[in-house]
Amino acid sequence: FGGEQERVIHAISEGIVIEDIINFLKTDHVIILRPEQMYVERAMGLAKNMVNMEYDFLFNFEDSTRLSCTELIFCCYPSLIKTSKKFGKPTVVADDIFNSESFQKVWDSNQDKV
Repeated sequence: FGGEQERVIHAISEGIVIEDIINFLKTDHVIILRPEQMYVERAMGLAKNMVNMEYDFLFNFEDSTRLSCTELIFCCYPSLIKTSKKFGKPTVVADDIFNSESFQKVWDSNQDKV
């Protein structure tokens, strides 16, 4: 649909939502990561199917009926991100995604260069 490139699908306490990119970027810190192009179309399709799902406040990566912010990314790019054990259960934290070699670091709002 028109304007699709100006919107972001992400997870917030209200659930999985589609938001205008300008509103999404109104935050203290943003890092833009880019996966290889061959993964993007599939990930976009998966993310669109997850819109309106509830937020996972328990961060239970073994239950995909509710998703936290990192769970959403993990579900969209399952072959690119590995879970790690935290507090005795599988999870993904933002650093796991940032430190993955599967994503190119494009821009960091706290730095002049990446």
